Amino acid sequence: MARPRRPGDSRIKITVASIADTALAMIREAGVDSLTMRALAARLGVSAPALYHHVAGREELLDLVARRVPADSGDTETSLDSVTTIEEYVDLARPGALAMRDYYLGHPGLARVMLDRVGGRRTDTVDDRDERTHADVEALTRTGLEPAQASATFDTLARWTLAAIAAEHDAPPSRQSDESFAHGLDLLLTGLTTSVNQALTSEDPETRR
Repeated sequence: MARPRRPGDSRIKITVASIADTALAMIREAGVDSLTMRALAARLGVSAPALYHHVAGREELLDLVARRVPADSGDTETSLDSVTTIEEYVDLARPGALAMRDYYLGHPGLARVMLDRVGGRRTDTVDDRDERTHADVEALTRTGLEPAQASATFDTLARWTLAAIAAEHDAPPSRQSDESFAHGLDLLLTGLTTSVNQALTSEDPETRR
């Protein structure tokens, strides 16, 4: 009769994907603060040295987690291909942001991890996560924005959404917080729509001479 595998059993095989998925499960259950290399190794049933063979440390682990986070909860990326106006983009961005909030509130502390990486400290990890960023920027470009403007616009939307979610980390979910997030999101998207349409309808000063 085969003996059951014990924690630290060298016969247990782990992969980068299984490490990231297990880490996400731990975050969902007890928050980011519960995620340590030692706790993760125990959860995987391997020794700490075996885990360090795949991941150099906690920061690299969080990078892996960031790349494993789902881009969205549906076929939004496909829908973005048909966007040609800012109104069409906003119609997709709003439910996408609400779905993102639901996901991150179910993974306490994860929004802050993502915000750190979107916010300029390790942006390469977010670019590697999926192609959703590129799909959003391309969609915004088709609305009439220059590529640099489209990229900056998406960055602003992503930062605000993650920052707003991160701010809710210590507060229990409530109807008031739901309404506050939705209100702030609507203000942001309304401002974006107005700004883009004004930019597209304004005349180039050079043409007035």
